[in-house]
Amino acid sequence: MDNVWKSFHRVDGQPTSKATCNFCKSSVSSRVARLRKHMEVCKSVPGSKSVPDVAPAPDMRVGSFAQRKVSSFVDVITRDQKRTMDYEVGRYIYSTNLPFSHVEHPRFQAFLSKLRPGYKPPTRQTIGSTILDDIYQDVVTKTQESLLRKQVTLMQDGWKARTQDAVISHCLTTGEKAYFLNAVSAGENEKTAEYCVKLLQDAIQLAEDRYNVEVIAVVTDNCNSMRKMRRLLVEEKPDILTYGCHPHLLNLVGKRLTPECLQEKVEKVHKYFRNHDTAAALLKKKNGTRPIMASSIRWNSWIRCFESYLKNQTKFLEVSRMDESRMANEDEIIDILNDRSLYRDVENTIGYLKPIQLALDSLQKENATLADGVSHWLSLQNSLVITDEKSKQYFEKQFERAVTDVGIAAYMLNPKFKGNGLSTDLVDKGQRFLTAKTPFSIIIATQIQQESSAYFSKTLLSDAIVNGCTALEWWQSVKASEKVSSSVTDLAITLMKLPAGSADIERHFSTLGNIMNERRTRLGLPKAEKLCLIYKNLAGDNPPGHDGDDWFHK
Repeated sequence: MDNVWKSFHRVDGQPTSKATCNFCKSSVSSRVARLRKHMEVCKSVPGSKSVPDVAPAPDMRVGSFAQRKVSSFVDVITRDQKRTMDYEVGRYIYSTNLPFSHVEHPRFQAFLSKLRPGYKPPTRQTIGSTILDDIYQDVVTKTQESLLRKQVTLMQDGWKARTQDAVISHCLTTGEKAYFLNAVSAGENEKTAEYCVKLLQDAIQLAEDRYNVEVIAVVTDNCNSMRKMRRLLVEEKPDILTYGCHPHLLNLVGKRLTPECLQEKVEKVHKYFRNHDTAAALLKKKNGTRPIMASSIRWNSWIRCFESYLKNQTKFLEVSRMDESRMANEDEIIDILNDRSLYRDVENTIGYLKPIQLALDSLQKENATLADGVSHWLSLQNSLVITDEKSKQYFEKQFERAVTDVGIAAYMLNPKFKGNGLSTDLVDKGQRFLTAKTPFSIIIATQIQQESSAYFSKTLLSDAIVNGCTALEWWQSVKASEKVSSSVTDLAITLMKLPAGSADIERHFSTLGNIMNERRTRLGLPKAEKLCLIYKNLAGDNPPGHDGDDWFHK
């Protein structure tokens, strides 16, 4: 008999299937397993509740242990969880510019299966339709919240896709951040001023309706059709400010002042060392750097090309002497390399044009303002020594196109520049603009230049304060102090928001070009437009140290 029976007894007249506990007098099933279970929970047992010196007897009956559900052995994903995961996959695809078919790649699916066996990713069709549309709408909503009732400048520019279709795009900038608006295929339409102004008016209406913004200015490049388009727009909407892109004008000046003979010679040398394997290998062996080729549409790349030539020039010569047999038929290249005057001419040209390159690079930044543009043009006017009369006239012509009345007014009200360096004619031009907007602003501009304390404290105009914040932030603090008329502060804030040019839209073209690449020629413009807006939004959400644009180039 099991030892557990020492704690139980049977009572006469009681069924043999029952036993009575000696401690609590409870009636319990006489099965040994039940008796032992009772001893574990019986509160009347003195000391330990368990039965001493008795090994537990397992109950081998089916169903005596707690059963785990079948679902506990299966990775179950709810509908909401799958939707969340699908949308994260979509964001991953869009933010890295991967083709939609990536989600159906076996290795990608195997990777997801290891992470979450129960998850099945969406199809390429779903990624390119339902999920794309939903995330696009989410981005539009987020942009609406960011732009609500803000003042913006609208940019327009043209671009040719890899399919050779003409595309006209628009983007918005608040002076602090740029937002892609739309891209329109020109189709068979010629890019005349009349056609472009119609697209511009449609874009203004779209911006106002979709994002509830106030379009205060329009900036375009400076070709003849764009200048005419700006005049047509002012006739229709006189309250909107218009001006040309400063970096574009500087680009034209740089092209005009760069000697073509130097460009041809340096380009020939660089092409030879880029296109001939042996020469390139020997250059690398000599610790030379890969020759930089200039871009036909970016003049400032010529400065980097010239600098690359100077850095490699002695290495080029050494390689030409090491590889004489191969270069026997390259008399023109050898003559260029042995031309000592060429090195000096390239060096002088770099020194001469470097200020233009630095100004151009500065004004292409996202935070460059119209007042910054005027400052750079004034500096170039004073520092550039142009000996050729035609080139000098060309520079003055571009200077006049760049330094407009609205730019001068912004420069005069900018607390950093204070209108310094302006000629009498330019001051008159700026004052006429300010008078037409709000006459009292001329007095404020004078007070800023004279650093008068009538409206501004010495501290507010100190270098520490002025250089420690943007001109927009400075004027916003002045508006909050309510010491200056709101009509003046509102005008100043508007002028401080104006960008130096349309470089932002060039960055959007770069993104569109990477999206509509040679492997995605069937991707339509409407879908590419959505992908561009999503990408630009998701790139801003990258963790520190991860620039979204870098993914396109790695």
